[in-house]
Amino acid sequence: MKRETISNCTRILLLLWIIWATGCAATPTPYLHEGITPTPPDTLPELVAVLSLPDVEARLGAMTVLGRMGSEAEVAVPALVENLEYPTTEVRIRAAWALGMIGPTAQSAVPALIEVLLDDSFGYARAEAAVALGEIGDLSAVPALAQGLNDEDLRVQIRSAEAMMQLVPQLRSLSEVDAPKGYTLDKSGTPMIVTTLREWWKNEGQDQDWGTMMMTPTPLPVIP
Repeated sequence: MKRETISNCTRILLLLWIIWATGCAATPTPYLHEGITPTPPDTLPELVAVLSLPDVEARLGAMTVLGRMGSEAEVAVPALVENLEYPTTEVRIRAAWALGMIGPTAQSAVPALIEVLLDDSFGYARAEAAVALGEIGDLSAVPALAQGLNDEDLRVQIRSAEAMMQLVPQLRSLSEVDAPKGYTLDKSGTPMIVTTLREWWKNEGQDQDWGTMMMTPTPLPVIP
């Protein structure tokens, strides 16, 4: 079914399903549980179609469900990339989040996410783009993340540093990164994780050829 021909009835059924599904955070693929969820027509295609509707809440709900589907939602990547340019900030943030949740199969979104990281006017969107780049695992994003270390927003600096650690595991051997909770401040008030990676990039990282290598990102350790 083409996006522009979705019937009102279909939209209502799908929105009801999204409302139910987004309330079930522990269920990554709620559509698999027969007899529990309302039945949306053509589940995945319809979810992708919602990403082009004018209703912002519908888009956000669809993105939440798609993100929880993980790699199963790979087909939604192009539509999610389009939403990275949507005027509403929350839509851009949710689109970046969903792409990160889809993971390595969303590699085609890397250039658009880099653009968000470097150019979006809203700090939360830039930070979420950094997170997504770390989750997708494309090493070609490292130079852009290194630029994120100098972002005016501290959240973007930290998320960029975390993503770099995720993409380049040897960075975790730096003693300064192992400080309590990883964010002890230096004399200038900057988290050591950021200061350390800035120095690493200046002295070593920028001279490496990151190319277009792809790798599976290493999960960050859980900090109590």
